[in-house]
Amino acid sequence: MKFHILTEIIKNSLILKSERNNSIMRERNELIWFLPLCFVFLSLIMIKFCTPRINEKYIVEAIKRENIELFVDTKGTVQAKDLINIGLDIDMGVDNIYFKQGDKVKKGDVIIRFSDYQN
Repeated sequence: MKFHILTEIIKNSLILKSERNNSIMRERNELIWFLPLCFVFLSLIMIKFCTPRINEKYIVEAIKRENIELFVDTKGTVQAKDLINIGLDIDMGVDNIYFKQGDKVKKGDVIIRFSDYQN
């Protein structure tokens, strides 16, 4: 009988130990899931409330269609691309000069009219 009681005590203690181990394992499993969840939740809260808010205001204007005029005011010297010297073998007088120095001349324009008079 003593032996039987001793075995019962050992069985009960083993059962208690296994139940304790099971409850400890359950607590660890719960803790393993709970800690990362808390970390994620706290991280989201920190991101939401700790990031600076940027309140940029933009200036908006209506588009107007306009012509753009561009002028360049410079100083310089203009030289002729082709320079032609005109010489005459006969004596003639100048009847009329149609352009002044610096005026624009196009191809075919009459610049000077000579008189028909000869010496």
